[in-house]
Amino acid sequence: MMNQPIAAPEILNDLTCDCEICEDFTCRCFINKQPCTAACKCTANMHTQDMLCANLHTLILVFDQDSDISDTGA
Repeated sequence: MMNQPIAAPEILNDLTCDCEICEDFTCRCFINKQPCTAACKCTANMHTQDMLCANLHTLILVFDQDSDISDTGA
């Protein structure tokens, strides 16, 4: 197995945020117009108050997926 990182740290720094509670004006993901992911410090968490992702792009993605799931079940 290789011990190389998935990507160069410079690229990963632009693809993940280090927010515990994401706020639009400080979240690196939001600034780059992308949703947070599990690789971010917030882990795109929508369920815990102490670590909550408030990135608008993440919220839109999550709620769009929720509506798609409920639409197909009807």
